[in-house]
Amino acid sequence: MNKMSNPFDDKIKQTLEGFEMPYDAAAWSQFETQLPAQTTPPASKSWLNWKSGLMIGAVATALVTVAVLSNEDAEPVAEAENVPVLVQQSESSDVANEPELVEGTRTNSTSGNAVQSISSEKDSEAAEQSITATLTTGQPQSNTSEKSSSESPKATPSVPEKPKVQPTESNASNAEKALELNVQLSATKLCVGEDLTALVSPNFKGTATTWNFGDGTTEVGANPSHTYVVPGNYQVTVSGSSGTKQAEQVLNVSVSPSPTAMLTMERKLESFEAIPLYEFNTALQPTETATWKFSDGRTAQGNKVTQLFRDGGKSTVELTVKNQYGCTSSMDSELETEEFHLLTPEAFTPNGDNLNDDFMPEALSTMGVPFTLTIRSMKTGETVYLTRNSTDRWNGQLNNFGTKCEAGPYLWTVVLEADILKNKVFNGTVHLKR
Repeated sequence: MNKMSNPFDDKIKQTLEGFEMPYDAAAWSQFETQLPAQTTPPASKSWLNWKSGLMIGAVATALVTVAVLSNEDAEPVAEAENVPVLVQQSESSDVANEPELVEGTRTNSTSGNAVQSISSEKDSEAAEQSITATLTTGQPQSNTSEKSSSESPKATPSVPEKPKVQPTESNASNAEKALELNVQLSATKLCVGEDLTALVSPNFKGTATTWNFGDGTTEVGANPSHTYVVPGNYQVTVSGSSGTKQAEQVLNVSVSPSPTAMLTMERKLESFEAIPLYEFNTALQPTETATWKFSDGRTAQGNKVTQLFRDGGKSTVELTVKNQYGCTSSMDSELETEEFHLLTPEAFTPNGDNLNDDFMPEALSTMGVPFTLTIRSMKTGETVYLTRNSTDRWNGQLNNFGTKCEAGPYLWTVVLEADILKNKVFNGTVHLKR
């Protein structure tokens, strides 16, 4: 050991005496520009300590290189055999990245030392280049082997993707569609007592529908019916649900008051049961009108009307009252009447005894309606008498003057000319007796 230590010490001394730290002004300028900006002068204690540490590291690298070289000189290689050795150039070298054949030695016992000697020389050169690059750029230079190992991509096992289920067109369209109710009302302007019918046609089957008519009444179903009993403005709310889909629609309804139809009737000419003459009445507001319709087809207007029922049996009358809102109310009544006739005698005897001396239908004088009475001879068809006055009774003479008419049957005809009895014609026969 003492024998080897003296040359080693001498080698170190010689190396340190001749060693000069390489200095590149441009590299130092570039390095200083990368340092953080300071407001105080850069010659601080921390800055000097950092530089000193860098210098000490460089000197330590040089000492290691010298130690390796000294070891090569101290141990001779026995039975060396020249063989070509492949050495990889560093990337930082100016030489191209190609394998270099270097003459080396190989022995059975000390071949490792020979290869180590060659590798040490290369490592020394690489170390010097690394120090120079560090001083120039501020970053150490990496070996080619490390770079190639870091750049080599890692194989990633491929995992097959799970096939995605594509939604059908119908399902996708249903998922995107919103619930629509499509509500239809029979009318938006109603009258009290009038039925409101509604219909909802949703675009999804099985939609549950609830109706709120705005007057405290609700109903479930697609086709409800409702009647308002109080006039006013109402909001009809229709709510629908189909799965998670919800929809609502609001419609405005105006309800107007309805009139009241009430009728009363009174029979006229009560002493003449064969004359079914009736008077009908109703109470109206100033903005209301009344229409009457009878079973014989006659119609009339006003709060008071008179009706003579010609045909016996059951008869009906219907009253309809209408207000300014167009709302109506109706009422009808049924009555039993006798067969109508004019209370005409079958014969008369104009002999001046003041007993049945003339002819006139008794109903004409009692009814007080305009009429025309015509009497004809059934034998010749000649008109023998005509009058429009119930007091001008036929006395059995031609036109009631002079010539006496022959005894026999005569045909009489009465036409009632009042509005309520217009075109009502009655016929009969009477015998003139002498």
